[in-house]
Amino acid sequence: MSIVSIGGRGAALVAFAMVVAACSGTTGGAVDNVVPTTDSSDSAVGEATASSTTAGAEPSDGAPPDDQGLPPGFPPGGVGTVVIDGQTFDSPWVGNCEIDELFNPSPDDLDLSASLGSFGGIDAFFLEVSYREAAPGAAEGNYIYTQFRPELQMQDDSGNYALFASSGSYVTGPDGAWYLDENENLPAAIAFDIPTHNEVPSIEPPVVTDGDRISGMVSLEGDSGSVDVSFDLTFITDPIDCSL
Repeated sequence: MSIVSIGGRGAALVAFAMVVAACSGTTGGAVDNVVPTTDSSDSAVGEATASSTTAGAEPSDGAPPDDQGLPPGFPPGGVGTVVIDGQTFDSPWVGNCEIDELFNPSPDDLDLSASLGSFGGIDAFFLEVSYREAAPGAAEGNYIYTQFRPELQMQDDSGNYALFASSGSYVTGPDGAWYLDENENLPAAIAFDIPTHNEVPSIEPPVVTDGDRISGMVSLEGDSGSVDVSFDLTFITDPIDCSL
């Protein structure tokens, strides 16, 4: 299966293991922890291996357990589960990454990376939640909207990377209703009351954040087709440096 270039991350998604290694203070070896999928079909989503970590996989009060079984030097993180086409993957580590000030982030913005099945493995689910002005400088109609971008990275049994993403970003309108913004211009269209925005139907909320917990359900597209993903994760509220 070929690599699909998706959104701003594109092929950089495969660097997740190296990012985790940088966080843990190591210089390599994280790729050795990859848990490849076992499905021989064209889908990158195989059956979970018996070695998948289950410690703390069920979020309870929003706080990760004191002992997650983290490798020495591994940064603290959350836990949870990700369900892909009905198959449940335990996430033993959910990293809350610092966002570069270059992108002018809001204090509430999130850049989360959930490892699937192993610490520092290649398989991962990424979630970006940001808060932006719909029409900066507009005298009327401007509002702060929520933008949600989910992406999934899986390694198939041939060792190739399969990337899945939504066909656009998920955004909110002034009334809090959610939309799939496939043309990446919906908030501005709503702010300036451009009639074409009325052609975009509202959808069920794809993501809900509550303190240090995030959950939701989305449909993602990739080379092999679409996958339905639901998730229920906790995260540490203090971000960590995930830069290489």
